Amino acid sequence: MQLNKADIEEFAASVKQLSVPEDVAYRVYEYLHATSLLKPKRIKADDGLYIKFGLAEEDLNDAALELITMCHRIPPLPGQLVDQPPLRTVGDLVQFIARLASRQ
Repeated sequence: MQLNKADIEEFAASVKQLSVPEDVAYRVYEYLHATSLLKPKRIKADDGLYIKFGLAEEDLNDAALELITMCHRIPPLPGQLVDQPPLRTVGDLVQFIARLASRQ
């Protein structure tokens, strides 16, 4: 399935209120679109990662690590994740990635 510009813009608008950099939003969208087994037509900030994308917890951990690299972020140290709430929605994932320090 090819990326649709209108769908990407709709996604960007849905995460805009989360105050995340546009490049992070686009990379997360592209990643989820390319890797999701369930291939949802549209992706929004409030979409559930487990239900809509079929991600199990370990899959989500792998996805987060890949996105951290793709978004040029510095991975958190294990102790830094103690107070991290679970990532349940696409918005949670986007915010988590955006909060990490940039490598650039």
